[in-house]
Amino acid sequence: MAVLIDGFRIDLAKAEIHTYQNDITTYPVEEGSDKTDHIIQRQFVLVVESVHSDTPVVSTGATAQLPSEACLAKLRELYVSKEPVSVSSSLGLYESMALESLVIPRDVSTGRALRFTATFRQIDLVTNERTTIEVAVPQAANKKNRGHKDPDKVEYTSTEDLPTVETHFDGKPIGRAKIDPATYYRNETPIAKKMRAGRIPVAVGGGETPKGAGLSLGDLLAKYPK
Repeated sequence: MAVLIDGFRIDLAKAEIHTYQNDITTYPVEEGSDKTDHIIQRQFVLVVESVHSDTPVVSTGATAQLPSEACLAKLRELYVSKEPVSVSSSLGLYESMALESLVIPRDVSTGRALRFTATFRQIDLVTNERTTIEVAVPQAANKKNRGHKDPDKVEYTSTEDLPTVETHFDGKPIGRAKIDPATYYRNETPIAKKMRAGRIPVAVGGGETPKGAGLSLGDLLAKYPK
């Protein structure tokens, strides 16, 4: 049998083993389903048992190497390069065959001939197609950081809804004004900071205010601008 490995002619192929294998599920398959989904096709495997002597049946021409040495060099080249090659056998030509194993037995009867068993496994080659997909990035909603919200705090939508604040100075009422109580917490003027620290008393709301209660926030901000 004539065998060519990557174009190199082997002197004598004593045997070829062509293996086609499928893995079939051992579980029950539902009636009406696609049966091929339960059968996995394995890669094709070719095993070649050969002898390459120094007096080949078909001469390859004069070379510096002995035929057996040239054959061994070719097989070692395939092993080192790890590149898939074509293998021609008695049953046809197989492409994309990778050398999986190479066994070279030696004994007293071998002489100078090269006996070997080479196992080739076919690689499934696929082509990837790349494409570009443009994806719109969603824009985050406009959010305002309002900090911690007190569930009991009242939100005012207009100045008409603001509560009336009566201001006092030296224990005497000096006027009334509409002031958002939240201003007390948001304002960063030095006087407001003192008020939050309790260093200046504030009267907010109607009714009598004890003497010396101080000014309201609105009057203090007018009297002590930032």
